[in-house]
Amino acid sequence: MCLCQIYIVVIELATMFRKKLFFILLITALFAEIYKVDSMFPTNNYLLDNTFSLEEVFRNKKATEDEKIKIITITHNKNSSVYLTKRTTPAQALLSLGFPVGNNNRIFSTSPADNLFTESHILVQTYRTELSSLKVEIPFEIEKKGTALCAKLAKPTVEQEGVLGVKTQIIEKYYLEDKFISERVVSEKIEREPVNEIISITGASHEPESVTQLGPNKAFWESVVDGLNATEEEKRWLKFTMYWESGCNAENNKGFYKGLFQWNPCLWYQLYPNDNIFDGYAQIRNTLNKVRAGAHPKNMWPAVYKKYLGIYPPLSWLPE
Repeated sequence: MCLCQIYIVVIELATMFRKKLFFILLITALFAEIYKVDSMFPTNNYLLDNTFSLEEVFRNKKATEDEKIKIITITHNKNSSVYLTKRTTPAQALLSLGFPVGNNNRIFSTSPADNLFTESHILVQTYRTELSSLKVEIPFEIEKKGTALCAKLAKPTVEQEGVLGVKTQIIEKYYLEDKFISERVVSEKIEREPVNEIISITGASHEPESVTQLGPNKAFWESVVDGLNATEEEKRWLKFTMYWESGCNAENNKGFYKGLFQWNPCLWYQLYPNDNIFDGYAQIRNTLNKVRAGAHPKNMWPAVYKKYLGIYPPLSWLPE
């Protein structure tokens, strides 16, 4: 190799060495500056096990705020006082200050239940109960014996006087402070049972079962009419009327009108208070006497009498 070539190689090696040396010096100077700044502002954030998330930073900030002393006003039993507390909720503040917080208390606060603000107002109300004894009357029932076919003629008679019963109740009353809320019966004890009143109904009170049960029996009742001391015209009208009114059934009790000739019960018992309206014999006798006395069939039995006039002439002894 000639001298000239050796010289060129040496120059190239020197140039390369200077570049590397310059790079090494530059890196060294950069790390020195970083170390200097780190020494001025020391931190442990380079340690992996001590890193903090953004959520933890805000949580720590809130915890710092919660530890601040708060001024609150508490009203209990109508008395209001101002207190200082580091508690974080209204309930915690009340407990720490010795106020009652239980099932029989109601709490109102200007702060939410999970966060206590400074200058909050807390109202504590207390439920209370009160027991009392009360005598209460037990009403008696009224039993009625018998029925009346005409209410205005019925005569009620008291067979047994009613007596009120008595019971003792234990009442539990609920109050919120001094305001009454509600009450309930806790227990009761009967001291005396009531005695029912019994009333018997007399007057206009006959029943169909009080006579012999013949049912619809045209032949029987016509034979009774035939045995009367009456004219043929009277007998004919009696037979016709009792057939079309009741079907010759003395026990007929289907509607307001009753018996063989379907009398109005109030009129019957007003005229014949001692006669059973379901007694066929009494109905035949009283009906004939009533018509003989001037009662007009067109007023007492209008529909049947109109039917009668369609077949027979008017009753001779009555005016048109």
